[in-house]
Amino acid sequence: MQKSAFFFCKQKTAYEIRLSLVGSEMCIRDRCWMSRKLLPLNPRQMVGLADGNSFYCSCEESMQPWLHGKPIIVASNNDGCAIAMNRPAKRYVRMGDALFQIADTIRKHGIVTFSSNYELYGDMSNRMHSIWASFVPNLEIYSIDEAFLDFTGMEGFDFEKLGREIIRTTRRGIGIPICLGIAPTKVLAKAANKLAKTDDARQGLYIIDTEEKRVEALKKLPIGDVWGIGRRHEKRLTAMGVRTAYDFSVLPREWVRRNMTVVGDRLWREMNGTPCISLELAPPDKQEICTSRAFGKMTSDFNEVKAAVVRYLSSSARKLRDQHSYARRIYVGIETNPFNEYQRQTYRGLQIEFPVPTDNTFEMIPYAMTLLKAIWPTYTPGERPFLFKRATVTLSDLIPAEAVQLNMFHQEPNIEQLRRLQAAVDAVNGPLNLDSRLVVLGAELTGQNNTRLRREMLSKCPTTKWSDRIDIAL
Repeated sequence: MQKSAFFFCKQKTAYEIRLSLVGSEMCIRDRCWMSRKLLPLNPRQMVGLADGNSFYCSCEESMQPWLHGKPIIVASNNDGCAIAMNRPAKRYVRMGDALFQIADTIRKHGIVTFSSNYELYGDMSNRMHSIWASFVPNLEIYSIDEAFLDFTGMEGFDFEKLGREIIRTTRRGIGIPICLGIAPTKVLAKAANKLAKTDDARQGLYIIDTEEKRVEALKKLPIGDVWGIGRRHEKRLTAMGVRTAYDFSVLPREWVRRNMTVVGDRLWREMNGTPCISLELAPPDKQEICTSRAFGKMTSDFNEVKAAVVRYLSSSARKLRDQHSYARRIYVGIETNPFNEYQRQTYRGLQIEFPVPTDNTFEMIPYAMTLLKAIWPTYTPGERPFLFKRATVTLSDLIPAEAVQLNMFHQEPNIEQLRRLQAAVDAVNGPLNLDSRLVVLGAELTGQNNTRLRREMLSKCPTTKWSDRIDIAL
């Protein structure tokens, strides 16, 4: 039996990759297999869409090779329902199935089930994006397992060899199988990626580099699978007899523009090979930041809910600082389990405006506690208490840090000390990870931690924790 060893090193984060992408000209120039070859099309900008196959499941399999070929599912927060599954598991389980309802199916077919391990998935995502970035001048990270690859200046390369090398390097580097679609536009690249997944004969790579291949690809793609076609437009187009992406691409442009506005017009042009959706090399700032989680156990204890609110506030405020924004408003909400018909139901929430926009957790906590106390129910003797299942903290009305205007009537004591303290805490905790911070606020430790996520089938994190490292006896 062949032995293998895993080596893990510090990688750039996805955000760092966005800001300063690795690879580029030297890496491209030095790859001997990228011999120049004229394409049948006139030279034009080419773009690729790469994504990991069944990414969450593939991450688990990468760390535990004995899982290869077995059906795998990954559960949602609190091990509630199936949110990810590999191809063998899709024969038995559907997306969104509650675990308690499919328990017999899991046992019968030997389906391996994991709790969501976001620490592992996030780190593997960063590593995968780093590999892709080494092949291209620019990269747009689209999601945790997807990215658009910018092949600008590489129109004469052999994209078949290039694509195969990207797929092979990713699989050998981190053990994640991927699919790659390459085309002249983002919409066509998305379509090519979709077909690379469904057409096993393509072996994970689909390239649209001729007019014939464009027409072939669009005819194979149902209109509902087109990137940017929502359910409302899908229903309307299907009623008109537009069944495939190709049917849409041959509609009169004037009709598309009139009935689907500028968004539909862009899709139409992209399908016909005209690039008009540019790559976003830097992530757009969020307009509001929300942290909302269900508790591991329902609770009526104020201190436990208080701990959850402070923990979620810490997460939202850290995201706020990471994008260099300040918040004007904060919202706190609590709710019971709406699916439990035997319990009393309620949903309560309030918001308040800060005297001065802030990004500091310590400044926000008093306002969050004021809101929580205001929405907390009062009980009469003998009244059955509410059992709360979820808390939500939202920071809204965000503005850039450099646009903050001070209020001469508001004087916050020790403001500089609080900001230095916040900077020190962020430096110690490192990249945002709500569940593995080294420094937490005292208010987060109240209660019995029943509000923590229930993750009874959590796998290890060998890429981020020394205690979970994989030891190989050679």
